[in-house]
Amino acid sequence: KIAIVLETKSSSSIHIPTMITTLTNGSLWFAYGLAVSDVFIVFPNGLGALLGLIQLLLCMTFPRYPRGGESDDGDGIFKKELERTLSFHPDEATTLI
Repeated sequence: KIAIVLETKSSSSIHIPTMITTLTNGSLWFAYGLAVSDVFIVFPNGLGALLGLIQLLLCMTFPRYPRGGESDDGDGIFKKELERTLSFHPDEATTLI
């Protein structure tokens, strides 16, 4: 999702409740790992908390919707992601159906 936000300059592809849960979960487990001095808890959860923090900063930096007041239902973002990852061509998809 981070790459999509940077590409589209819109944070509408980030699911806010999941981002908050990831950040909270990673932060709490990271703190616990530090308290018990366990690197196997600290490292992966610190990484998760860092990625959650990056998503939070992206949500604060980039607007959820394009300028001009129009809301984006997300279809454009998901189509771009699908095209990028699967080399999807809409005109070829109609022949498959």
